[in-house]
Amino acid sequence: MPKHVHGPRFSGVRLSVPNGPIGSSDIVYSTDKRTDLSLGLVSGGITRDCGVEWSSLPRRIDGLRPGAEVTILRGRQKSEEARAGTLGAVTFDGVSVMAAPGQPEDFFAGTSGATVFAGKTPIAMVTDAETAGEVWGLRMDEIVGRLSRWIEGVQDGRVCDDPAVAERVAACRPQEPPEGDALAFKVVKWSEHPVDDGADPVAMTEGRGPYVAEMIPGHPVVIEVLFPDTVVLGRVVLRSEADGVASFVPRSIRVTVDTSNGEVRRPLTFIDRDMPPDGIMDVTRRKTYARRATIEILSTWGGGSPVRIDEIGFR
Repeated sequence: MPKHVHGPRFSGVRLSVPNGPIGSSDIVYSTDKRTDLSLGLVSGGITRDCGVEWSSLPRRIDGLRPGAEVTILRGRQKSEEARAGTLGAVTFDGVSVMAAPGQPEDFFAGTSGATVFAGKTPIAMVTDAETAGEVWGLRMDEIVGRLSRWIEGVQDGRVCDDPAVAERVAACRPQEPPEGDALAFKVVKWSEHPVDDGADPVAMTEGRGPYVAEMIPGHPVVIEVLFPDTVVLGRVVLRSEADGVASFVPRSIRVTVDTSNGEVRRPLTFIDRDMPPDGIMDVTRRKTYARRATIEILSTWGGGSPVRIDEIGFR
């Protein structure tokens, strides 16, 4: 989305599909003000209606010419509408679009984030409604080029170590003191031994090193913890300092909770989402009772192995 759409808010950005599901997004990366582009990790019902897939977006757009016919598709609160347009300027990283003859000139500020199509190909995202009759958009091949390393899971070092990048990454900002006290727990089971005689999950939770384990296709890495008593759980924190070379950041994460303490289990899904590629997942959900929690790591960013976990916390 355009960076100015979410403004200073970097977590819990509300999203919706016209007459469809709703959700929220945590911003994991933003460009500078001029480029006006942010990448968000989406959760909620909206994840089932994501529209065009990333893999189908154009990596290169040729043949854009001033005067070509295009369509601007934008969402309203309860509907989606299309406006016929005409390409104006075409630059290295952007395009301008004017309302086609006979079309209303109503490119109000809420047009930001709309998609510009040439036929069925998305060619740009609107970032600025310059006037009621003309908008500017960031080219889709420019968007794909800037974000591909994030979305496709290629990591070159820790982003927070680069000051020029860190200032635009929400997770690199100083963290506010966590609300509430951390819940005491102990690790009671895990599915994979650590590599190279490293720290197991028990040692990891005691601060004696990261837990690094092989990812076996079709077999998630599982860690089960037990609370001293039944607790009220509302927040889960996972952190990974993997470098994308020797070890990899977890991607798909599922956390289930259970109030039972015997052999018969009644698991309830608490979290089922992707961990941000920066290696910090801090998720707050509606509070629920729990006697135990099970963390399943289903995949890694980049698809590599082994996976690394440096911290697990509950509140």
